Amino acid sequence: MKKLFTLSALLVGLGWSATAQENTKEQKSEVRQDIERVGPVRTHQAKDPVVKSPEERAQMWTNRVDKSLELTDGQKEELYAFHLAKAEKQMERREEQRALREIRKQEMKEERQAFERILTPEQKEKLSELAAAKKDKFKRKGRHVKHHGSRKKAVRTVQPTDNKEIVDSQRDQ
Repeated sequence: MKKLFTLSALLVGLGWSATAQENTKEQKSEVRQDIERVGPVRTHQAKDPVVKSPEERAQMWTNRVDKSLELTDGQKEELYAFHLAKAEKQMERREEQRALREIRKQEMKEERQAFERILTPEQKEKLSELAAAKKDKFKRKGRHVKHHGSRKKAVRTVQPTDNKEIVDSQRDQ
């Protein structure tokens, strides 16, 4: 009797766990289909890429708060003025950042040109090959690699040798 009860409990447990795994696979496939249908999630970009005027943004924010908090007319006017000032500051900052970015791009271009003037044609060619190899490696590896926890650094061991060519080739890598 005891063996029969144990055997039946075991069979029920196995059946239950198999069913649970099937459901998870179905759910994962549904999620994948949803992701494929919707496309990649871009949290850093607005849904509407068109930049709205400060007045439009202030009105949108005020309407959103009014919808959830049911503001009075006086509160709406004060909140609109607050949001308008905030939106104008943001617009000014955006323009300043855009100008600074352009200045930095120009500085980087000038620095690169000065650097390349120092190099010989052979060195320039080797530099472009190295840059192409790095770009290819970057594409193959992917951009969105997240590291969790501590990163372990690779340790390269060099075995003692009398052959100078092997040591030089390892140093170049």
